[in-house]
This record gives sequence, C-alpha cells and structure tokens, in this order.
Amino acid sequence: MKRVNSTSGSRSDDEDYFLGISVGCNKGHDAIRTARMGMFTPDFDANQWGRCPNPSWLTSYYREESVKRVNSTSGSRSDDEDYFLGISVGCNKGHDAIRTARMGMFTPEFDANQWGKAFHKNATITRGGCKQEFSSQATINAGSQSRTGEMHCIEPMPSTFHQLQAASEQLGLHAKGLLLTHAAIAGISFNDGSRSDDEDYFLGISVGCNKGHDAIRTARMGMFTPAFDANQWGNAFGNNMTFDDGACKQESSSQATINVGSQPRTGEMHCIEPMPSTFRELQAASEQLGLHAKGLLLTHAAIAGISEGTIRFPKATSENMGQENVGIHSCNEYTEKCED
Repeated sequence: MKRVNSTSGSRSDDEDYFLGISVGCNKGHDAIRTARMGMFTPDFDANQWGRCPNPSWLTSYYREESVKRVNSTSGSRSDDEDYFLGISVGCNKGHDAIRTARMGMFTPEFDANQWGKAFHKNATITRGGCKQEFSSQATINAGSQSRTGEMHCIEPMPSTFHQLQAASEQLGLHAKGLLLTHAAIAGISFNDGSRSDDEDYFLGISVGCNKGHDAIRTARMGMFTPAFDANQWGNAFGNNMTFDDGACKQESSSQATINVGSQPRTGEMHCIEPMPSTFRELQAASEQLGLHAKGLLLTHAAIAGISEGTIRFPKATSENMGQENVGIHSCNEYTEKCED
C-alpha cells in the first residue's frame, strides 16, 4: 500500500531496486511469484506461467535425433517407423505447428521466421499469450537426413484458417507435409441451447487414445467429477484382463482428488482411437461405466494425409492391447495378425 501513487528510482544502484535470486529454480513457479511481489508488476503472472507449456524434453529429444541423422539414411514410406506424424488441434496462427514440423522432419523449409512474415503479411505481430511467435526454433544440423512425414494443423475459426491457407500456399508447405483441416471437434450442436459457448465448459481431446487411461484422468481433472475413476476404468477396460503397464506407466499413475463440495463442470472428453480391437474395448468399458452420458465421446478414426483407400491395423490381444510400439507398420511383418 505504501507504493500507491509513489515514485521511486529505476536505476540499478537505487536502494529501491529489487534483486531476487532463486537457486535451484526448478519450474520457475516460486521465482515468478517472488518477482511479482518484489517488482509490483502484473507481467509476472503465475497463472499465465503455468498455462504455457515448456516441453524442453521434446526439444532435447529431437536435438539428439538430429545429430544421429547426420549422414544417415532412413525410409520414406508412410508406413515406416521413421515416418513423422504431428497433430496440432486448435492450430491458431500455426507457430507451434511450424516449429514442431521442423523438429520432427528435420527440414529447413519449415522456418518460423518465414512463416511469421507470410502469416502476418509482414505486419506487426501481435504477441500471443505464450509468446510462441517469438520463441526459438530447432537448429537443423548440416548433413542431417530429412524425415518424410506430415504435420496436421486443425483450426476451426474461418478467418484464421484462411490466413493459414494463404501462408502455406505462399511458402509451398503443403507439398512438404503441412496438412490444413478446417474443422471443430465437438459432440454437441452449438445451436441446441447447451453451454458449449460457456467459458467454464471443458473440452479435452486425446488423439491416439490407446487404452483410455490418460483420457479418464484428464476428464476427471477437467470436469471435477468422480464418475471418471481410473481404478474403475482399469477394471472395466478389457474385462479385467492383465495388460502391460505402458511405457509411461499411465495405468498405475495417480489420479486427481475431487474435493468435497467441488462443483462439477460440464464438458466433453474426446477419445480418438484408430485400432479396431482397442476401440471396441474402449466402447465396452465406456458403456459398462455409463461414461458417454458423462461426456466421454469415442471416435473410431485415424488422421492421415490420404483421402481414399483402406489400411490394415494389428488385431490387439491381451498381450499387446494399447502397446505404444504396435501400429500399422507392424502389418508389414505380421499380416496374418492384422485386420481392416
């Protein structure tokens, strides 16, 4: 309160100068709150800081991959394990998608600086909430072998989608694997009087839903309802069959605690899974627990860069149901274990 309407020096040698130090800064949450208190500025916003992802592990992974690919050779078939698939749902201005495609396909054609100029038509760029427009992009090592793949950019807003199209056409990125889709994912009509336009409405999307463990935990957190229970789901999925614990141990990870008296939130959790046998188990578990009525929306679909034809998927068993490294490429070697 003392600083209301007061003036103070701004020089670094001023007694009023604030100096904060966080040794072992970790994820920065304490530092942001300390800076806000010490400098009395709303620019240091803890909520905004927590909402903006910082996937340093992903950047590190692709940096290491880029080094490995120097002077290497790799397959370019769409069913090859080396094929890259990226999906950005709610692509917005495309900045994250371009940076992801650059990392995943190791190609300089996806250039964040060129994209920014093309998308904004050389106008002043409006800073986004997470400052994606000004974040750095991956360095492509000289001699790195590029990877064939596709980067899906799904955007519902018509005006933004038109800008995405114009920028992609200007830079010729469709031919490089940038696939734009003008679509919205929803399980309800926006004209039926529902609360889909409410700021409090929850929308969750799991592309490649697998056995549903992440989707159930996300729905529980987002809608504050105990109906989405990870333990019940684990028992219902596969009719109590024993499965592999998964590469990231999702099946045995904890779930959010719902505080007594918490008001549930209306919403929907989309679970998109292409493998037929896995999808049937998702359906069975959802029906058993009555989760469709609670907002769990299952979709049997695959996102690909082709519009016609069919492709075979492995027929999952209790041994490989939801196994992360089992996919369409597996049918090249074990055709008898696959289905259309």
